[in-house]
Amino acid sequence: MSVLSNSSRDNCQDSRRGHRYWTSQKKCRLNIRWPEGHWEVSFVDTRKKMMAWVNKYAVECLIFDCEWSMVDGVGLIQFATLPSSGQVLVVDCTRVKLVHVKDIFQNLKMVGWATSNDIRHLQNKQSEQNIIDNNIIDLQLLSNVSSNISLCEKMTEDDRNKIAAYQPLDKHGIPHTGAWSLDDMATCFLGHIAKIPLKKHPQWSNPNWRLYDRDIHYAANDVIGLAYIYDLLKYVYKSDISNLSPNNNSVDLLF
Repeated sequence: MSVLSNSSRDNCQDSRRGHRYWTSQKKCRLNIRWPEGHWEVSFVDTRKKMMAWVNKYAVECLIFDCEWSMVDGVGLIQFATLPSSGQVLVVDCTRVKLVHVKDIFQNLKMVGWATSNDIRHLQNKQSEQNIIDNNIIDLQLLSNVSSNISLCEKMTEDDRNKIAAYQPLDKHGIPHTGAWSLDDMATCFLGHIAKIPLKKHPQWSNPNWRLYDRDIHYAANDVIGLAYIYDLLKYVYKSDISNLSPNNNSVDLLF
């Protein structure tokens, strides 16, 4: 089943000058519509604008995903709110230093999918690994509840049965027993896939590579899909969220 999301954007050509994509300074946005709702995508390439968005929209947690290359590291990081707010932020990490991005991970609960590679590319110092890992929820772990007893016990019987009954397929339509993809989880819980295809793979980490609507749509769709899935399953992690210290519910101190 094809994902039904589509995108459109405001006409704001002037703000493209000097940027890989248009910025949020002149309120230029990419608008993405999913079957479940509408999302507004902003793009920033400065720490100040990134933190302004985070301090405005980050309340309970943030959904995240990265686009990176093996050689040059992280090119973009995407943040999404829960569906009730419908906001996505795409950060140009060729201009915003990763140390400022990592500040967000140290102060908020972060939700991702198959997070180990993203964290490895975000991480520069091994000593910081535990600080970030303690605040991360990896939703992929829920797809194999039989090997995660503590998570399994927190899930409703209906959700456990959904996972047990779903048969993931590879790209050729052949059943497999390996790790679930994000599209598997989205199909299981949302009824459709999350990803959209790219005809030409962007050079995410190349600061001179211009990004276009289709690239930002592709990058934003993963965190939107994760946001909907997490919204359905966040009850599993309720105790983890409530255990955050009061200082971790705001990142205003990062300005």
